[in-house]
Amino acid sequence: MRFLCLHGTGANADVLQTQIAAVAYDLERDTKAIFHFVNGQLETSPATPTIAETYDPPYYQYYNSTTVSYKEQHLSPVRVTSASNDKWTAEDHMRKLSAVRSIDAKTVTDACDFICKIVEQEGPFDGLVGFSQGASLAATALLRDAPQLKQIKCAVFICAAAAINSDGTGPVLADESPQRIKIPTVHITGALDPYRMGSMALYNICNGDKATHFEHGKGHLLPWDKATTKVVAGMVREVMNKFSDT
Repeated sequence: MRFLCLHGTGANADVLQTQIAAVAYDLERDTKAIFHFVNGQLETSPATPTIAETYDPPYYQYYNSTTVSYKEQHLSPVRVTSASNDKWTAEDHMRKLSAVRSIDAKTVTDACDFICKIVEQEGPFDGLVGFSQGASLAATALLRDAPQLKQIKCAVFICAAAAINSDGTGPVLADESPQRIKIPTVHITGALDPYRMGSMALYNICNGDKATHFEHGKGHLLPWDKATTKVVAGMVREVMNKFSDT
């Protein structure tokens, strides 16, 4: 199976290749998994100092979004981890974030078109792997039901941001929208990820019978330890086995 892999904002294909290296290696050893990495189409600044120090530019994102007065006014209500004593749902948190976040709808549409073009030109692909904004884009493109993506059989979402709605201005939320991702999905979240609620909002719009979820004890990353690698690779392998004839 071939997976199209989409990185997070302020990163690039090399960054994502490193982030999922342990799981990819585990799967490549005993399955037909092939991972194809593609850069976003919009240049941006590096997401973290570590990325800037470790990886050569340019760095990319798939769509533009900004947060206004977020850090000072809305940090605690939005950046909530599983360890927090909080009664808000993931959807509540995404609504709060939407109040201070601006998404460039045209760049979301352009990004979905970009992914469809990649699938057409460099496919076929059986699955999508997305990290952070890359996961958001993968989910958004799937929900837009583009004919080019009919070939996609499964998706792996790592530290995902929420999917973007059809008008490109806010998140798709389970308590507001009937839209659902119907293919099998694997969701990896971090208990200490400050953006965990976006991941959970995405999980909530996936088919509950076909969605599997694993939460590690760290932040906005995919740990390389053997235990996590074994679990995550096993979850992806289980999904792949359903399509072993491909």
